[in-house]
Amino acid sequence: MTQKSLDGALTQTRIERLLNASRVVLYAGTLDFVCTYISDNVRSQFGYQPEEFLRDPAFWTDRIHPDDAPQLLADLAGSFEHGHQTHEYRFRHGNGQWLWVYDEIVLVKDDEGRPVEFVGSWQDVSERKEAERLIQEQAAALAQFSTPLVPITDDVLVMPLVGSLDTRRAEQVIGTLLDGVGRTQARVAILDITGVAVVDTQVADALLRAARAVSLLGAQVVITGIRSEVAQTLVQLGANMGDVVTRATLQAGVAYAMRGRAWAGTEAPSGERPRSMRAKNPPPGM
Repeated sequence: MTQKSLDGALTQTRIERLLNASRVVLYAGTLDFVCTYISDNVRSQFGYQPEEFLRDPAFWTDRIHPDDAPQLLADLAGSFEHGHQTHEYRFRHGNGQWLWVYDEIVLVKDDEGRPVEFVGSWQDVSERKEAERLIQEQAAALAQFSTPLVPITDDVLVMPLVGSLDTRRAEQVIGTLLDGVGRTQARVAILDITGVAVVDTQVADALLRAARAVSLLGAQVVITGIRSEVAQTLVQLGANMGDVVTRATLQAGVAYAMRGRAWAGTEAPSGERPRSMRAKNPPPGM
C-alpha cells in the first residue's frame, strides 16, 4: 500500500470514528429520495442497520409518523427554494419508540447548476421537543393562573387581576372573559383591578376593550377596585369609561351584580328588566 493510499485509509477511518461518536446521522440520496448512503451511527442513534435503508427504498417513509408523513412528503415534493429544506417530524426508532428528529436536506448541483443528489443530516431532538412541550404546558397553566375566572353564581363571574397588565396579558383577559361568558351565559362579569399595580393608558384601553367585547355577548362588565389614585390617573389620561359600570371595591361590585343593576351602569326603567336579564329570573328583591 502506498503512502497516499495509507493516508487515505487513515483519513477514512478517522471520519468514521468521528461520525460514530456524533449524534448527527449523515445521508445521501437520489433526487427521488432513494437512500444511497447513510452513516454507521444510525445504529446507535435510531436502532437500524445502514443496509436496511439502502435495500428498501420505502424503509424511511414507512417509519415516519402517520400524522407527520403527508405534510412532510408534500413539502419534499415541492420546490427547494434556496437549495435546502429543514423539517421536524416523528420517526419510529428500532425499539418502537417515536422520536422527534430534525432533518436538514441540501440539494447538490453539478458545475452546470443541474441537480445531482440530496445530502442531509438527521438528529434526534426528542429531549428538546419534550422541554418545549413542558414549557408550553407551564405557560398555559401560568396564563390560566394569571387570568382566573371565578363563578360566584350561575350568572355572575369574577376575574381578579393582580400585577402588571401588558398587551399579551390583556389579550388573555379578553379571551378568557369571552370564553367564560359564552360558555356559562353569564349576565355580569366583574373585573377586579385592586391588585393591578399601575393603571396607565394601556391598562385603561384593555379594560375598555374587554367591556366592549363582553357587551357583544349581551353581558355587562363591572370594573371594581377603582381606588382614588386610579380614578385620578384615569381622568388625567382622559380615559373615556363611557357606559362601563365601576365600583370602588369588589364587594360593592358583587352587591351591584346581585341586585341585577347591570344595564349600562343605570337602573332599568320601572317594570322592565335589563336586556341581558330578560331571559333569566331576577334575583330575590327585584
